[in-house]
Amino acid sequence: MENEFERVVVAAEYVTHHRQLKIALSDGSEHFIPIDRLQMERWNGSSIEALPRPDDFQLETVKVWGGGGSILFPEIEQVFLAEDLVAGRYGDSKWMTEIAADAVPVD
Repeated sequence: MENEFERVVVAAEYVTHHRQLKIALSDGSEHFIPIDRLQMERWNGSSIEALPRPDDFQLETVKVWGGGGSILFPEIEQVFLAEDLVAGRYGDSKWMTEIAADAVPVD
């Protein structure tokens, strides 16, 4: 079995009606990532600030980047490491704590 570092993204698409990123890996697995759980930030010239919630048009162009190691949304200049996405890491530790607090427990 391949280890995490050997798997690469072979395809990526934005699924509009669910606001999800769908990625297919070289091991044949597919993963769906909720877009609104991803930490999106930008440099405003003096500090890092949260990016406003992107619309479907801004998300429809998604590219496999860095030899399959990353996903790029060029319209909003956001890059996400595939390894982090598959592991459920959607942002830094502070971000992950915040979105975990918002999660609804499933019975």
